[in-house]
Amino acid sequence: MKEIVTSDPPAGAPPFQELESAYNELLAGLWYASETFVNEGDGGLEGCKIACQAVARFVAVRHQNPELAAPLLALRAGAIMETSARPLDAH
Repeated sequence: MKEIVTSDPPAGAPPFQELESAYNELLAGLWYASETFVNEGDGGLEGCKIACQAVARFVAVRHQNPELAAPLLALRAGAIMETSARPLDAH
């Protein structure tokens, strides 16, 4: 079943992806986030950032309201700030 997109995409949105393609990309991103969460050795922080980015990208390629991704991107930015605020020997 083909979707009909009737509104203009959000400003700066990437090219629209059909649901199946966007969903497959989301699952791949979440798998990578899960692997990173377990294996990175940073208490899961990098995996959390990757998961937030994967969901935000799904929202973007489906041309949904960008505000849906705002909380996830704020969490990701906070995690980056936390990482950069650590003393050099803690990285």
